[in-house]
Amino acid sequence: MIFPDESEKIYNALQFDLQLFAEGGDKTEEPTDKKRRDARKKGQVARSQELNAAFVLLAGFFVIKLFKVRGKQIINTLDKLKHIAMAYATCTFI
Repeated sequence: MIFPDESEKIYNALQFDLQLFAEGGDKTEEPTDKKRRDARKKGQVARSQELNAAFVLLAGFFVIKLFKVRGKQIINTLDKLKHIAMAYATCTFI
């Protein structure tokens, strides 16, 4: 036997959003200038994920190149900073 509150849960679980089945590529007309302005105000602008990925990739190559050219110098500087931090951490202030 199905209780009334359970049948409502089942009914809600079986509902479908019909917009999921609509085809988005069937638009025949270009958007108007007003729709484009409104979309820009809402922050709905086209963004290229490839551009972001390319930037991260180039930054990574730059870091690798930096470590290749100045790697020893950077490691020595970081080691000095580590020693200064450790010396500061072991100091007691009275």
